[in-house]
Amino acid sequence: MRPPTGGSSRADARLVIPAATAWATAWWLTGAPVSAGPAAAALWGAVLAVTGYAVLVARRGYPRSVSSPAAGAGIRRAIRRLATRLPANRTVTAGTVLVCCTAAALLASLVAVAAPARLPAGVAKIAAAHVPVAARIVVGSVPARAPALSGFGGSDAGADADPGAGAGSGRIRFRGTLVALGAGTGSARAAAHDTGDGLSVPVLVFAAAPGESLRIGATVSLDATLVSTEPGDSAALLVFGDGRPVPVAEAPWWLDWADELRARFVAAAATLPGDGGALLPGLAIGDTSAVGDDLDAAMKSSSLVRHE
Repeated sequence: MRPPTGGSSRADARLVIPAATAWATAWWLTGAPVSAGPAAAALWGAVLAVTGYAVLVARRGYPRSVSSPAAGAGIRRAIRRLATRLPANRTVTAGTVLVCCTAAALLASLVAVAAPARLPAGVAKIAAAHVPVAARIVVGSVPARAPALSGFGGSDAGADADPGAGAGSGRIRFRGTLVALGAGTGSARAAAHDTGDGLSVPVLVFAAAPGESLRIGATVSLDATLVSTEPGDSAALLVFGDGRPVPVAEAPWWLDWADELRARFVAAAATLPGDGGALLPGLAIGDTSAVGDDLDAAMKSSSLVRHE
């Protein structure tokens, strides 16, 4: 932005108000997505109203085009009275209000359009009923160890019996995208082929650790129970798996090469002495698989990581 004329280098803070309005609107509507549609309609109406006012102020001769002279005079007097109640620089004020309303309206429209796709009504109904389903999920993060869960995830006996399932509870958690759902009968592998694609729901998965590591971008199938989260959460659903995720598709090539690079980094970091080899992958790429229970407890007790 060019500095104002006259040699002044004072910063122009007028964009602070539209930015704050946009952030406040996004914060409000992500927590209350059902209000996004009415809010968008009201804000676009405000945009039209402010635009109309700005045009009337700019075109001072506009009321003269009214057929009735008395009516034209009345409109002119109303505009004058409104203008005298505003700051002297009416153009700047109207422009700032217009930018605020437009930014808020755009964000409200985005939330109104994205909210149904984030958690479709049919999926929300299944989650409310807590019925078992076969979920097909695209892995979106490096799996990390999770505490044992009861009531949703079933028994961990099978996971603990497998030496390749990991330490501790034998369960993992990872973020992903739910892309298909099917009836929760039979194995997850068989049920996954009967489901249709088309979903794109962000989820947080808790499941028994598989015998092999899950790669980001790979598609897995899992018998599970769904639970809805609070509005505004980064994940729309919690997925509590009954058993291990079953791989059904490899990661695409444009993600697979990054997994290879990530694995080599983790292997190289493991050669570092002390706890650095375990902590570095978590700090650099979010892979905490090498962090043991003792180190994890020490990090939490020292408030270096948050409790989950």
